[in-house]
Amino acid sequence: MQRRLFLSTLLILFIGVGIGLGSYLSGHSNALGANPAQASAPEIGTDKAAEGTFNAYSPAASTGVVPVKQEPLSTVEILDSLQHKAVETLHAGWFHVHEEKQFPPGTDNGIFPNGKRIPAHQINDSWVHLDETGNVIEAVFIMRSFNGEVVQVAVQTRDGTTWNSATGEVSPCEEVNTCPPSRYTPPTGNLTWDLRQAQERGAQVSVHTDISASNGKSGTEILITDLFDEPVSTADSEQPLTGAATRAIFDPQTGYLLLKEVVFTLQDGSTEVFPRSAFSYAYEQPSEEVLAYLRQMEANK
Repeated sequence: MQRRLFLSTLLILFIGVGIGLGSYLSGHSNALGANPAQASAPEIGTDKAAEGTFNAYSPAASTGVVPVKQEPLSTVEILDSLQHKAVETLHAGWFHVHEEKQFPPGTDNGIFPNGKRIPAHQINDSWVHLDETGNVIEAVFIMRSFNGEVVQVAVQTRDGTTWNSATGEVSPCEEVNTCPPSRYTPPTGNLTWDLRQAQERGAQVSVHTDISASNGKSGTEILITDLFDEPVSTADSEQPLTGAATRAIFDPQTGYLLLKEVVFTLQDGSTEVFPRSAFSYAYEQPSEEVLAYLRQMEANK
């Protein structure tokens, strides 16, 4: 049986996220656990599309925003359809996922075990060599700071062995669940988890089409909105928080995630994004740098 893996798991990536998004993220995440003030908040459901429906609507203040359907529609069903489409569009070749990820300036994301500081402004490139069925042949991930410094590299070879520069560890596939065949899944922004958490909080969820992403493309937006009963103070903001919105935009043609961001509203009405990730995708030959990491990994076996 094939295993469906997210690349972050496949390559043992972002180990510093657990260690290192630090107090800023924990404080803001805790704010999302506050009691949101939502009247008749829709239920999202979990794994079954039939559970938890909502009536898609067009906000009065918006333009070019139309309901996805006129009848009640499951958010999970929409998300599942997009993710299924993203997997089905995969084909043989080198699949390049480029991500620009930004935290607020000055954010302390922590330090990797190798002493490299996790940047607040990251450029993340995933190069995944796929076969005709969408299984991973080999892969390389490179995290850079915005000024181009290599911060972390992770490599998976053809036999599933992985290496991570942040720890220096080489792991056999049995230890990290990367033994072939391992099915690749394009980035999803962990939105399924976000929707489940939204249900527990009673947050409002809506779906809109023809929304512009930062790369100029229009897409399908899934929006989770929290309004807090009372302002929430955190150690990481000078002002209390009054609300938050999690926003993800997907390409309706390919199912690929284009943008994911969390926006906090402060007491004075201003907003703070924490964080924002913008994605682009291409099938193209990897750079010599990527191939060199693979050759080095094979030579060291």
